[in-house]
Amino acid sequence: MARCTEPLDFVWSNRGVIMNNMMMALMASKPGIMSVPWDFLFWADKVPGNNGDHITVWEELIGGYDAPSATATDAVLTKNISAINGHSAIAFDGTQAYRNASLAMGQPRTWVIVFSVENLGRDHYIMDGLDGTDRNNIAWRNTNPDAMRLTSDGANAIGYNKDLASGFIMITGVFNGSNSKLYENGVLKVTGNAGTHSIAGITIGSSFNLNASVSLIGNVALCGGFNNEPAGSELDRMQQIVLNYYKIAA
Repeated sequence: MARCTEPLDFVWSNRGVIMNNMMMALMASKPGIMSVPWDFLFWADKVPGNNGDHITVWEELIGGYDAPSATATDAVLTKNISAINGHSAIAFDGTQAYRNASLAMGQPRTWVIVFSVENLGRDHYIMDGLDGTDRNNIAWRNTNPDAMRLTSDGANAIGYNKDLASGFIMITGVFNGSNSKLYENGVLKVTGNAGTHSIAGITIGSSFNLNASVSLIGNVALCGGFNNEPAGSELDRMQQIVLNYYKIAA
């Protein structure tokens, strides 16, 4: 075995550099958000600007589905301040939303969103379609009991009881007819019939009709999706990557 020929004091004095290089190599080896094969991705960490900037267009990173602000006021970038474990988010105050009319998907498809809610006394539509027929929403309903809900047509929906508190969660919605699914932080919560409609456009931060009474008051750190239902192992891998990145416990 080769011997270390460097003086002991050199090795000792440079131990910090050595350890830092080892940690950087370990971090670089971990799969990141962009290692996931997204078909679309809105990711607040990649939004340029400073804390408190008004975001007129939320740029989409994969297919060019940039989403301009659809409301009179623009949501605000929270850059590593009051966001999620050192990561950025877009802050919505209940009057704001972003829309893209060209993002089209059939079924099955999968949507992933990392978000928080700040007002627990009302409904919050986190994502939706562009019209009343193809609803395609993920929402938190202030019902009795409170619930997360997923539907692709408004008439059919699946959901599970969920009391939200402060803090971010990751919701994964699989739109797949009678085999639709909702996951919370990587854990399957419910399976059932959420309808079979496709989408032609997406709304982030509100309902399809921009109804301010159910628009999101809270924050969105990531919103992405796939034009399919990833296989079990791939879905698990994707969810774990996102959870690890944001340090959300499963």
